[in-house]
Amino acid sequence: MSDKFENEDYDVYCIDLLDNRTFKYEEAEEAYSYFMNEIGFDKAKLKVLDYISDYCSNYDEIYLLGYSVGATIAWLCSEEGNVFNGIIGYYGSRIRDYLSIKPEAPTVLFFPAKEEEFDIETIIDELKYKDSVQVYQFEGLHGFADSYSKYYDSKAKELSEKILDNFIDINW
Repeated sequence: MSDKFENEDYDVYCIDLLDNRTFKYEEAEEAYSYFMNEIGFDKAKLKVLDYISDYCSNYDEIYLLGYSVGATIAWLCSEEGNVFNGIIGYYGSRIRDYLSIKPEAPTVLFFPAKEEEFDIETIIDELKYKDSVQVYQFEGLHGFADSYSKYYDSKAKELSEKILDNFIDINW
């Protein structure tokens, strides 16, 4: 996704949410466990907001994009309407723990058809009535837009990217 936006002449910054720890792709469960036990969502949100205030103050438009844990962090940051022009989240399953959030920034969320841990329909039903929030659901599972995932679905990824591009065009 970084390449996609860089090729469209956007500046892209990837924020280190794991305090310089690295994990191989197949170590996703270990990475998630490390994040949950050592970092957590509150600390990660502050890290993102600090990064934005330190490095991005010269930009007129700032969009925050996250996948999975990153999508939940982006969701938490959506309350900062004066900071972000748009929030984009792919399969942020932990958003279910933060449904009381009232986004100030325009937000678009992409979810899979189902999640193993919880009923996705319940969360989508609650999110779709929030102001400034667009919610889309795609065939496939968590990881449908990730070409390295065993759940990758090229059609779902293409469609979600069209919606994402439209979202940015409208909020630009």
